Amino acid sequence: MSQLTARLVKLGRDLGLEGPELRAFVKEERDREEKREAQERQEKKEAHERQEKKEAQERQEKKEAQERQEKKEAQERQEMKEAQERQEKKEEQERKDKLELEKLKLQAEIENAKSLHSKKDSSTSDWIAKTPRMNPFSEVKGGTMDAFL
Repeated sequence: MSQLTARLVKLGRDLGLEGPELRAFVKEERDREEKREAQERQEKKEAHERQEKKEAQERQEKKEAQERQEKKEAQERQEMKEAQERQEKKEEQERKDKLELEKLKLQAEIENAKSLHSKKDSSTSDWIAKTPRMNPFSEVKGGTMDAFL
């Protein structure tokens, strides 16, 4: 006889029950106790399942939060990279513009120098054209260089 049955028999006898009444009392109380234990096991099982479900949800939320954080960081890195590329492009364009400006200045200086030179040449050639030509050898006999030799 189990401890529960022994306790129930003693309790039933203390209540003055005997024979079939005692057996019915013991059976009824044992069924009630087994039902209560089954309910406790079920509640314990459900509590455990709820705890597991809660932990699984917390893990999922933590995983999703980490994925969002990683996505956010990746986007920030991408934005920083794009900003840096734009800055580098801007600086490169500024360098190109500066070089183009220098080139244009040099071309203007060259054109100016050519213009001055051609004016000088034309004024010199005008002077030469207006000046009568003299042959330095015309006074020498024969008009050749042999006279000097």
